[in-house]
Amino acid sequence: LIVAAILIGIFFLYLPRGIVLAQTMLFTGFIVYEFVRIVSIRATEKLGFFSNKWLVLALMFSIGMQFLILYNPFGSMVPLHEWFGVVPLSAMDWAVIVLGAIAAYSLSIVATQIISEKFATANE
Repeated sequence: LIVAAILIGIFFLYLPRGIVLAQTMLFTGFIVYEFVRIVSIRATEKLGFFSNKWLVLALMFSIGMQFLILYNPFGSMVPLHEWFGVVPLSAMDWAVIVLGAIAAYSLSIVATQIISEKFATANE
């Protein structure tokens, strides 16, 4: 719910600048917030981020594919950005996504702690 609210907010923030840019922000946001979800779960379970090499490789592959789609090095030979209907993001666009990710991570950790405490006191 937290991530959905942040993503919807970013989408509507960028919508006046064009539907394709807003969709690109949403698409990229989904990819980045999957990182947030994984990091949040691993933090809650007290697992090190780098303790699972396959997970790290999968995340690196995922962000690598995202960059490949956004910043297509193949040019018109393989128009990935056209196929996905996205445009390249600026550094400021990435900053908005990263700030949203930090907010989502912080809020999800706080929400998890509150819920855990409520269940702990309810089960006593």
